Amino acid sequence: MKPLSIALLYDEPDPASYEAILLLDGEQTHRFATGEPSQDYVTAFAVAHHLRKPRPETLYHSSSIDHFQMDGGELKLGDWTPEEIAAAKVRAKAYMDGLGEA
Repeated sequence: MKPLSIALLYDEPDPASYEAILLLDGEQTHRFATGEPSQDYVTAFAVAHHLRKPRPETLYHSSSIDHFQMDGGELKLGDWTPEEIAAAKVRAKAYMDGLGEA
């Protein structure tokens, strides 16, 4: 089983060109594109948890995450509120239901 990784799709060095957060699982690319990087990230994280129950060492971040932040993009990678987590779980469940993996 390949590890999961998260990447951020945008045209460097312009954070305003943000397109999506990608969750790569070795077989499939999952795309989250609401226009809000932090919301997409926490949803991707929730889907990753559902797919593999990842421990920190099994969920990798692409350098695009760092580059986006260094270019001035806003991206919340943790310290989510209970409300943010609950909303992400709802979005992740809806996403997984659409894949037939509820």
